[in-house]
This record gives sequence, C-alpha cells and structure tokens, in this order.
Amino acid sequence: MKNKTKKTIVIGLLFSLLIIPAISSQQTDTTSLEIINIRGGVGGITVDVENKGDVTANDVWIITTITGGFLGNIDIVHECTGCSACGTTLEPGAIKSENSLEAAFLIGFGSIEIATSAGATNANEISTVTTGFAFGPLVIIN
Repeated sequence: MKNKTKKTIVIGLLFSLLIIPAISSQQTDTTSLEIINIRGGVGGITVDVENKGDVTANDVWIITTITGGFLGNIDIVHECTGCSACGTTLEPGAIKSENSLEAAFLIGFGSIEIATSAGATNANEISTVTTGFAFGPLVIIN
C-alpha cells in the first residue's frame, strides 16, 4: 500500500474517532422538565414549567386543557410551541409561564379540570391533572 493511501486511511480513522463521537454526544444530551405551579386568576389559569436539568431544553411545548363547568360549557385548549415573544428553548433553571388567556377568556360556573402536558425534543413528556372552580371570570385552583 502506498504512503498516500495509508495517510488517507489514518486521517479517516482519526476523524471517525474524534469528530463523530463529539457530534453524537451533542445530540443525545437530555434534560428534565417539571410543572411547578398552576395558578388561577381572572379569566384563565397560568402554568409554570421549569427546566430542572443541566442542558437547554429545545423545541419546548406546553398544552393546557380546561374543561367542565355547569352543563359542561367550559372547553378551552391552549397550546404553546414557542413564538417570537417566548422562543422555543428553555435554559437550565429557567421557568416558562403560559397563560390560557392566550387561547380564550374563561368565564363560567362550576368545577373544572385542568390537564397540562409539557415536553421538549430532548426531554420526556410530563403531565399533570388538577381541579378548580370557576365563579364567573374568577378561577380558583384546588
């Protein structure tokens, strides 16, 4: 085998051993999210999601569904997949707050159920369900 061919093989092996593992480790870094708070208010609820990991969460999404009320007249779905105001990433330790008022103004009377899910491309999906009470535009979380 000629020297030029040997050099090409050695360079290819070095590239494979040094560069490719570095690229794949960047793609597999994961983090964890946690729904830390669900608050009532006037006309809607606010959900806080925190990045509890050591890596930036990418393509973060939060979906909140509010259903119930007297005669089942409350049915609101708020889906956030990032926008120019809040972005699609969540740094370690940072909190993302989403308000259901962005989807609709909640007004009604009776028990409600709030189901929230969140996730990211590099974090597992999390979800929680809680209950509350709507009294006109006032939402109280149990």
